[in-house]
Amino acid sequence: MALINCKECGKEMSDTLKKCPHCGYINKDSKNGKNFFQNNKKLIIIIGVILVVCIVGIVVYNKKIEQDIIQAEIEANTLTEDEKLGARAIKSLQANLKNQDSLNVYEIWYRKTQTSAEQVLIDYSAQNGFGGTNRNIALIENGKVMGTNSQADDKITKYTDTDEMVEILMAQSISSLWKSKGSETAPFLQLDKDKIMRNLEQVE
Repeated sequence: MALINCKECGKEMSDTLKKCPHCGYINKDSKNGKNFFQNNKKLIIIIGVILVVCIVGIVVYNKKIEQDIIQAEIEANTLTEDEKLGARAIKSLQANLKNQDSLNVYEIWYRKTQTSAEQVLIDYSAQNGFGGTNRNIALIENGKVMGTNSQADDKITKYTDTDEMVEILMAQSISSLWKSKGSETAPFLQLDKDKIMRNLEQVE
């Protein structure tokens, strides 16, 4: 700090004062304002760099979140190969129904057998020919509806004809498969039912 003479009244004053204490003259050459920026130049630069880094970081982070959201939406609406098989099985089952719009799917399970047959089990409900609603398990193998478990509790007697016997045996086989699904003997994998039903149009 040094003493200077006021340009207005000529009396001595500090060179750091903006205003003369004697006459009130504004000292435009005051070093008070300059000292702060000169003394803190490094600190100001550091703060500026930190702010720039923070802004860039926020922009990059927000872009990453946006990309993750877009990727999640794509994955949520793109069927895997197994899910496409499940979707084709649903369409095959739908085609066999009296009222296709009445189909309500609860679970879908899939496996590939040792003979390379692709089997899909579907837990569903739909209207029957009398207008009532039945809930059954259907087996679709290589895109073909093999049958349901609707007759699994029926008994085979000496009066049962051949066609009905085949249907009863198939129903019992489907019921057994359903009960053992996910086990080592019937290693079915559960498919995402909601995703498949949302994206049925992805398969023909």
